[in-house]
Amino acid sequence: MALYEISAAKETRSRVQNAIAKNVFDALEESDIVALEAPTGFGKTFLALGLAKNFVLEKKKRVLIATAATNHTVNFWKDHLKQEGLNPSNVDLGFLIGKGNPTYKPCVFLSDEPGSEIDGQESIYSLCDRAKESGDCVHYENVFGEQKAGQKTLKPSGEAAVKELHSKLSDPHLDLGENDLVQIIGNLKEKQLCPYYLFKKNFSSAKIQVCDYQYLINPKYLEEDTSEFLLVIDEFDKFEERLREQFKISLSQSQLTHVLSDLRPTNRDLFLRDFEKMEINKRRELAYELELYAESLKTFLDHASKGLPMDVPKGIEVEKAFFGVPLYRLAFERFNQVFKANESDFFKLISDSAKKHDPYRHVLAFHFRLAFSVDQKNAITFVDSVSKRKRGDQTDVFFVRRPLVFTEFFQSLARRFEKIVVMSATLPFQEMLEIQFGEKVDWFTVPKNAGLTGQKQGIILKHPALDFSSRKRFADIGLKAQMIGDLILELSEVKREIVVFFNAYGAFNPVKDPLFSLLEKNGVTIFLDEEKKLDASHSRDEQWEKFKQSSGKKVMFSTMYTKYARGSNMLKDNGCRILLLIGIPYPQVYDFEIKKFDELAKKHKWKIDANTWFFVLTTRKNFIQAIGRLTRSREDYGFFAVLSNGAIDKTLDKEHRQMLDIKKETPYTQIVADSAKSFFESVKR
Repeated sequence: MALYEISAAKETRSRVQNAIAKNVFDALEESDIVALEAPTGFGKTFLALGLAKNFVLEKKKRVLIATAATNHTVNFWKDHLKQEGLNPSNVDLGFLIGKGNPTYKPCVFLSDEPGSEIDGQESIYSLCDRAKESGDCVHYENVFGEQKAGQKTLKPSGEAAVKELHSKLSDPHLDLGENDLVQIIGNLKEKQLCPYYLFKKNFSSAKIQVCDYQYLINPKYLEEDTSEFLLVIDEFDKFEERLREQFKISLSQSQLTHVLSDLRPTNRDLFLRDFEKMEINKRRELAYELELYAESLKTFLDHASKGLPMDVPKGIEVEKAFFGVPLYRLAFERFNQVFKANESDFFKLISDSAKKHDPYRHVLAFHFRLAFSVDQKNAITFVDSVSKRKRGDQTDVFFVRRPLVFTEFFQSLARRFEKIVVMSATLPFQEMLEIQFGEKVDWFTVPKNAGLTGQKQGIILKHPALDFSSRKRFADIGLKAQMIGDLILELSEVKREIVVFFNAYGAFNPVKDPLFSLLEKNGVTIFLDEEKKLDASHSRDEQWEKFKQSSGKKVMFSTMYTKYARGSNMLKDNGCRILLLIGIPYPQVYDFEIKKFDELAKKHKWKIDANTWFFVLTTRKNFIQAIGRLTRSREDYGFFAVLSNGAIDKTLDKEHRQMLDIKKETPYTQIVADSAKSFFESVKR
């Protein structure tokens, strides 16, 4: 696969994307599930929308795109239509605003018990004057007319409203910000029309549907038959995290019933019952295959412990079959006997860095994670948590962080959709993905250095005072503010548009006042992406628009804790050319994860502790996501500087270290500014 550089023409990048899109499109002819792994900033969302458009036009079928940030995807779609020169009527688009925008969170995720209170900021019904006694919207009758063939029909006013809504949502020449959507809903309310049902109608009738991840677990809301749909899951690495977050939202009784019904095969009793109902010959055949597989595993582990050549056990297809159907627990009990008898050899294999690229090592590691999760007393599965909620038990629980947590759910997706495409910057390894979905997965990978300029595009400045950890963030506040302020002033002479990401609001707040004072005295316009908890009406999109339209030297301050990628969406437009990352984001790690990792490290004499391990993985991922927006195309390239007291350079991979200058010298402001100036001059040539 040919690589492209940012210095190349924009058409080069488009050709690479189109070539990969064609590969994925062709792969869907033979496979039901296709995976694409491409670096942040490559343009996976654009690719997904282009793939969806072609699927609709050529296959005459419909597409559901599940994404982490629905509102951003909608504007990506508009940008895509602009670039393709398409009329919005060519392909219909419908979308649901997801959890990221609480103003439009649909009521189906709120309690529908009579008399329950609805938070005005949380429900679209706050714009509809919901009638609690009837359990429905008072504007319902102003949308739907008489029933025909068991289906509700729209009144003329409802039909007109849906067409108008669709036109506004899918018009490529109309960019929609959060306030624009508020106005659209307000206008519907003035006409005594229900926004909730109109948005739902627009969504359900569209050929391309865009929704948040959480709707995928909501059979009630996605109630239509999706057996002939293409499902595209964007940012697949965030999928499990979002599903875990889902259960922080109070689900209604009917919602729980639907979820449980959809995932019914996960009931342990049904596993055994299904097995008992199988034909005796089929049971014997499976049992025999399992025994052969167990024997091959023993040989595999024995050879691994002695350093002998290892053949991959031939029973891997049997394993995938068992782990992809409701019998996986039964299969696990058989496999676990092998691992308990060969525990020392097993640990030796998975902890041997020389064998880290062995494909079967990952499957062995999967067995270990499964064994640990089954034995973990204070952690429960996805379905167990649903049952817990249904019983009214609201006590805190831990979800098991293992690949199998949502395997049951992935299986239901494979059953409900004809084709599935998953894409992310960091996908699970292929064997694990096949176990999760229970089917063969066609795999495409874009090199992680695709899109890099080949120039020194960033700099890491390490200084003892730049410690923004929770222990040191209040130390040397004056010095911190002075260093950052001087650097911003120096960089503003190179490029006027600068965005600054702190690792946390807790690190930013102590230096905010002296830093702002210094910048304002020097004629710099300041924009602040405020914390939502301090200002519920704050709109990042609105702030970004003001930032782009203002003239002169300007700085946007933001922070996303461990989610730099969310903030980096602000870099998607022309305007920002320099990004400062201040401090290092520390990941949230559960106590039982650290405890178990440290136990293994001590037992096997690993030279790394759990905190360091999780820190390295998360820092590398967040760093790559943050800079990805500056490495997309000629129009969007930029320079970035990392300010930290830590050895962040040691956590990065070789490809990204090569594009960095790592400095400790002073004067630091001149060093960073000279590096930025050198970069911009090099890419102009």
